[in-house]
Amino acid sequence: MRPDTESWLRQARHDLQVAEKNLSLQLYDVVLVYCQQAVEKALKSLFIEQSGKLPPRTHSLERLSEVTDSLTTSRQSLLILEDYSFRLRYPSAGDSDPPYLGVGEVEALDGLTLAREAIAALEEEIQNVSEAESQDATGESKETT
Repeated sequence: MRPDTESWLRQARHDLQVAEKNLSLQLYDVVLVYCQQAVEKALKSLFIEQSGKLPPRTHSLERLSEVTDSLTTSRQSLLILEDYSFRLRYPSAGDSDPPYLGVGEVEALDGLTLAREAIAALEEEIQNVSEAESQDATGESKETT
């Protein structure tokens, strides 16, 4: 695995831990924002492992999924996490309540489930890319006999 990939993946895991810890504090909006951040960094890790380049400067999970050709996480899951992150950052014009009041424990638990599943799948995909590159570098056949 590339060193930059590992660095980004460690940050993704850390962000997921931050999300999990904020659940017990009942900071459900923070949970959801960090879930999105964790998946974003895991997708960027995959991009780095695939390309050897720095990831695109975007927060769009959908866009990152497209540039990595990642099929491990459903588009719907990514859109849900992306929507929470977008909605929870700033109050809407004309809305008397701050956005954090619009989410509760159920949404936070759902977001954690989506993020955990996405990161686990992306870690597996990164490992597969890394192993394939190692085999290519050593000249070993990718086929099993």
